Amino acid sequence: MAPGVAEPLVVRPSSAVVEKRAWAALGLNVVVCVGIVVLGAVLVLDGTTRSLVGGGLLVALGALLAGRSIRPLAVLVRVRRAQAEPSPPRLVLDDDAVTVFNHDAGSRRSAHPAVLAWDDCVALVASPLAGSPARGLRYYYLHFMPRPGVDVGAGVPADRLALRSNLIGQPVEAVATSWVLQSPDLDLARAVLGDVRRRRPALRVVDSIDRTGASPETYEREAE
Repeated sequence: MAPGVAEPLVVRPSSAVVEKRAWAALGLNVVVCVGIVVLGAVLVLDGTTRSLVGGGLLVALGALLAGRSIRPLAVLVRVRRAQAEPSPPRLVLDDDAVTVFNHDAGSRRSAHPAVLAWDDCVALVASPLAGSPARGLRYYYLHFMPRPGVDVGAGVPADRLALRSNLIGQPVEAVATSWVLQSPDLDLARAVLGDVRRRRPALRVVDSIDRTGASPETYEREAE
């Protein structure tokens, strides 16, 4: 594709995973609390002194846990409020460069963009993270690898770079242009791979996302 033809690709992961987990946690908490209260009420109705004491304690425990059990509601409220606003991007690809936004964990808006010009990008590696899955989710990464000597980590917090460096096994100065994602966002990752292949057909792409267990080198797409 000729330079200047393609529209920028903006990648915005959804909050569906967080919302699903919050609903699951809320449902489990409600079931546990109701079960404790019902058991306590049954013991109280038994009428014996021991049952009255034990049942009262269970009812009190259920009431105490009830307040904590609705904490996932706060997460759901935050998710719904966030959905009313445009989700901040994680990646932006255009004909000149790729920009990876390194967001702060506690803020949707605070981000540290790392920009890598295509002329300074030697490869795109897409792969599962070692140690996946965790909590039923598999983790992956897309790493836009800068050429040696290009530091893309300026302005990104050092602790975040160190963690990502450990995760994907690349030098600290090279990992700011990497995106760690979960399995529900794989369609977005595939869209990125397709866009890069159209936009930069000569760029080396190592894609092992859908080929777990096979050698990534088998699937390298290199310039002819």
